[in-house]
Amino acid sequence: MRATLHGRVDGSSVVIVGSWDPFLPAHRTMIEQLRSHARQRSLASLAVMLDPSPAVFIWGRHDWAIFDDVRTRIELLLGCGIDGVLLIRLLRRDVAATAAEFFSTMLAQIDVAELWLGAHQTLGAGDHGRTEAIEDLAADNGIELVRLPPLRLETEDVRQLLAAGRVREATQIVGRAPVRGRPRSLALRLAWLPGRYQAIPLDRPTASPEQPSLIVELVPQAKGLPRLQWPDREVRYLAFAAGPADHAGEL
Repeated sequence: MRATLHGRVDGSSVVIVGSWDPFLPAHRTMIEQLRSHARQRSLASLAVMLDPSPAVFIWGRHDWAIFDDVRTRIELLLGCGIDGVLLIRLLRRDVAATAAEFFSTMLAQIDVAELWLGAHQTLGAGDHGRTEAIEDLAADNGIELVRLPPLRLETEDVRQLLAAGRVREATQIVGRAPVRGRPRSLALRLAWLPGRYQAIPLDRPTASPEQPSLIVELVPQAKGLPRLQWPDREVRYLAFAAGPADHAGEL
């Protein structure tokens, strides 16, 4: 695990953990509640982002369609008014990591007063990542552990829609279009349905679309994920407005 802090966090924090993809309206509400609660306690507010989601290593990249890239998710989280985002990059070997390793990585970067987790959220493999282990680690480190009530999130629905090239329907659930930043190689790999996509250039991942849309093509590959050639080095981000299953032969 490798952690990088985005934003500025002074003192102890109230912390929530997730991969935040897709970042849904329910996530925004949750983050805003955390921010307000932290301010009431004179604490900082911080979101930990696990990237990629541990599920990617279990199901495989071909079967895990991602809505937004990391840069977009960080900006969305910070846009909710929290003080920081701690990005924890995971490697395949981290699938077998324990809650103790997660705590060690997190606490090396920030001081935690409260840790908010989902009702059944784990932080590692096997018994060493489950509730009892988390509770023991929180107690050992003087951290108040808060379990959130069960929440129905449509993340799986969104991934299935992207995998089927139905971007407009995915956008309706999330409330905004999926965004990707320009890759260094100018080759974007996506676990989405190959075909033609309508995309709008953006200067920032959360900017309002103002430029004319482009048509880009996601091409299947003999090996690896389908590949999209970035349209122009001057384009920093693309918001995807429609996919091949939305067009019905229009493009």
